[in-house]
Amino acid sequence: MELGQAVNRYPVVRKLWPSCAYTHRTIHGAEMLHRGIGEGAEIRSIKVRMPEPFHRVAGFVVPNNDAEARFSVSYCAVVGLLTGHVAPDDFREHRFSDPVRRKMTAAVELDLYALPKGDSGDIGPSTPEVITVTLEDGRVLTRETLHVPGGVGSPMTRAQLLQKVADCRCSVAVAEAFLNADGATPVSETGILDQVQGV
Repeated sequence: MELGQAVNRYPVVRKLWPSCAYTHRTIHGAEMLHRGIGEGAEIRSIKVRMPEPFHRVAGFVVPNNDAEARFSVSYCAVVGLLTGHVAPDDFREHRFSDPVRRKMTAAVELDLYALPKGDSGDIGPSTPEVITVTLEDGRVLTRETLHVPGGVGSPMTRAQLLQKVADCRCSVAVAEAFLNADGATPVSETGILDQVQGV
């Protein structure tokens, strides 16, 4: 198979965030809710409803290192709500050690439920996740997420992919060159690999 063509023949889940997949629906919901919170609004409480077996994997609460941050549904929810965009830098010590983030993460309420009888345990519509935020002004915002962003049910868009490349401090121009390749010409003949070596 030609270099770079496997993803077309065998679609894969592309992770939008550098954290455990069990945090991704919560992150997505939090980022979407961030848009409705508005400048200056203060969060009173955060509640996450998700399957208990999924939380068992990503169940760190207040992280003490980058690995725990990547496996903390609570921390990821807080970052998404505060910033509207969870990025690789959010898993660095200066970010997960921030006192405001730590205090809010410790206060996240979890509503964990058992998988439905006979459920395969896959992340999908049969095991929805809901994030609810209560604001100090009395508003209550809720977001349900069924599919993992970047998965088959909610594929990563071109814009999301390029944002991820930028977040990782890689060359967006090279990524665009790969995305714009016609697929019929072998990558080795397009000159794109020369661009990668030059970066």
